[in-house]
Amino acid sequence: MWPRILSEVSLSASPLERNLQLGCAAIIIFESSFYLFDQRRHLRLQLKSSRRPLDTALERYMASPHVAAVREAVSTVVHTYQGNSSAWKAVLGIERPESKLIKTILEIALQHRLPRT
Repeated sequence: MWPRILSEVSLSASPLERNLQLGCAAIIIFESSFYLFDQRRHLRLQLKSSRRPLDTALERYMASPHVAAVREAVSTVVHTYQGNSSAWKAVLGIERPESKLIKTILEIALQHRLPRT
């Protein structure tokens, strides 16, 4: 099922952009699958479902509007970062733009978490 995520990543995107899009998707999917696993464990439904939590989380993510939203947000951030303009540095207010890039990518992943249902 992971090839489905790869199909959503733009082939024209830079390697950095592709990797960050995949990283955001992985964070969102793994967090959701952990919640599903934990929910099953507490409800004592272990292994009664034929679907693995990771597969369920991946399916939910791929069906959600978050795929496009993450792709757009990451693309915007990466293009700004790669432009390395003085405007970007002014927004950062720090010497190391990589720190802000990583923080922004994590914020994107947190903003697009899947619902816990």
